[in-house]
Amino acid sequence: MGAKVNLAFWGDLSGSLARQLGGEVSLNPFNGTLTASDAGILVDGTQASAPDEKALRAIFEAGKMVAISRPSAASLNILTGITGQAPAPGVPLVTYRRSTGRAGYRVNIVPEAKIRSKVFGRSPETPSAQGSDSTAAGSPNISAALVRAATVSAAAISAGPSSPGLIPPLASTAGYSSFIYDPAFNTGTTDDSSAGGSSQYVDSSALTEFYVYWVNGGYAPYYVVIVRQTGTWSVGGVIVNNANSLGWFQGSFGVWANLPTNSSQQPITQGLQSQGYSPVTTNTTNTNAVNVGLVVPMTLIADQPGGGTGSVQFNATVNDAISYPSWNVLNNSSANTNSWWSYQNSPWNILQYAPNDFHDWWSNTSLIYDSNGNMVPQADASLGSINYESVSAWAFSPPLFTAPAQSPFTPPPSVVIWFSGGWDQDLYLAHNPSGCNNGHHHLFSYAQSWGWNWYMDLGAVAAQQNLAGG
Repeated sequence: MGAKVNLAFWGDLSGSLARQLGGEVSLNPFNGTLTASDAGILVDGTQASAPDEKALRAIFEAGKMVAISRPSAASLNILTGITGQAPAPGVPLVTYRRSTGRAGYRVNIVPEAKIRSKVFGRSPETPSAQGSDSTAAGSPNISAALVRAATVSAAAISAGPSSPGLIPPLASTAGYSSFIYDPAFNTGTTDDSSAGGSSQYVDSSALTEFYVYWVNGGYAPYYVVIVRQTGTWSVGGVIVNNANSLGWFQGSFGVWANLPTNSSQQPITQGLQSQGYSPVTTNTTNTNAVNVGLVVPMTLIADQPGGGTGSVQFNATVNDAISYPSWNVLNNSSANTNSWWSYQNSPWNILQYAPNDFHDWWSNTSLIYDSNGNMVPQADASLGSINYESVSAWAFSPPLFTAPAQSPFTPPPSVVIWFSGGWDQDLYLAHNPSGCNNGHHHLFSYAQSWGWNWYMDLGAVAAQQNLAGG
C-alpha cells in the first residue's frame, strides 16, 4: 500500500478535480486553518475565489504544502505576493513548500505534455516505407504528484543551490529560485508480440534554477540571472529486450531556454544582453563526456576578506563534465533561444540515420537489425538513464528599472521578467517480423514535450539574500 495524505481542500468536493483524485488523497473542506492531520492545502484554481494571503502565509509558516490545480492569474498573484515567483496560469498542478535553508521555496510543477507518436515500417508485401503520425495531450497523475510533494523529505525541501561556483560571497544581494518539473507518462501500445499490448512507465525529473545577482559594486548597478537546467532522463523499465524486439529505449531529447520577456510577455527591446551559454556542439566518440562551462564576472557589494563590506570581484563559474557515453550534443542556439538536442550516436546514430529514412536504418546491418535480422543492442544509457546540464546567462539593466541613487543601491528595484523554456524526449521500440503480430519490420516512436513559463520579480528574489554563501 502506498503513502496516503490528508489535505484541506478549497473547492467543490463533488467537482471534477476532487473526482479525479485517487484513494491515496483524502480531502476535507478548508475552514480557515489546517487540522493537525492535514499535510497542506489543495486549491482548485478554477474556482471564482481563493484563500486569502494571510491564510496561505500561515500554511507556509507551519511548514505545510500549498498546492494549486489549474491556477488562475488571480490565485497566482497571491503566491507571487508571498514568494515573488510563479508559473504561468493553467498548469495542471503547482506545489510550494517553504524551506528553512537557502532554497527559499521548493516548487514542483506537474506539466501538461504534448504527445507525438509515429510508426515507420515495411511489410514483405509492400516494400516501401510506411508511416503514420498522431498527436494528443498527456494526462498527468495529479494524485501521485500530490503525494510526492506532501511527503518529500526535509532534506530535499532544504536543498538549495546545486552549483557551488555560482554562490557569491556573504552579504551579497543575491537570491535563488528554482522549480522541479515531474514529467511522468506511459508510452503508447504497439503490435509487438512480446510486449503484449503493454505500455512502459517513464518517470524523469528536471530541475531549473535561477541564480539572481544584484550587481551593485560599480557605478551603474544591474542584474545578472543565470538559468541552470539539470536532470535525468530515464526510460523506466524496458518492457521488451530480446532477439526480435527492443523497446522502449531513449533515442534523443531536447532542452531549451528562450529569450526572457517583460512583464507582459513581450520582447525586451532595451536593457537585455546575453552573458553566454553552454554546452557547445560536442561529439563524445573519444571522450564520452560533455563539458558545460561558463564564467560571468561581476562586482558585488559583499563582505570583504579583511572585514567590513565593500566592492568584491566575483566570477560566477560553471565548470562541469557530464558523462555521455555513446551520445552527442548538438547546439541549436539562435538569437532568441538557447537550445540543445542530445542524441544517441552509436550503434544507431539518429542524426545520421533519421527514423523517417526507413531504407537507411532498415538495410544497414549495424544500426537496429544485424545481418541475421535480429535486434542490435542499443547503448546502455539509452536503455536506462542519462543526465544533462545546460546554463544560460543574461544581464538586465535600465531602462527596465530605476535603481536607487546612492551606493549600495539597495533595496534592489522591482523588475518583473518572464523566463520560459522546455524539454522533449523521444523513445523508440523496434521489432522484426518475428516480433510483430502482423509480420512487419516496425520502428515506433513516442515523444513528449513540455514547455514552461516562470514569472519572477528579480528585486524580490535578490532581496531574499538566500544565495550568498561562504
